[in-house]
Amino acid sequence: MGMSPGEEKTVSLEPDDAYGPYEDELVIDGPRSSFPPGELHVGQSFTVQVGKGEEAEARVVSFTEDRAKMDFNHPLAGKRLNFHLRVVSVT
Repeated sequence: MGMSPGEEKTVSLEPDDAYGPYEDELVIDGPRSSFPPGELHVGQSFTVQVGKGEEAEARVVSFTEDRAKMDFNHPLAGKRLNFHLRVVSVT
């Protein structure tokens, strides 16, 4: 708001104003057998049912033959977000 065509500025959002802080307690270790059969790799995402009709996205952060560690934090949690804005036109 308040910008004119051609004007540029940088805006930063702190974690609390974006995706929240990174929470260590949202990294959960569980049995590998609870994953679908097949190859598992670090960074792989899964949609996990966490309650009645509720789902959450989680990423594999590490695994062994018997265990897998999943991170339920948003990938941008705990990060400061920087945006460079340029107004092209105003209608």
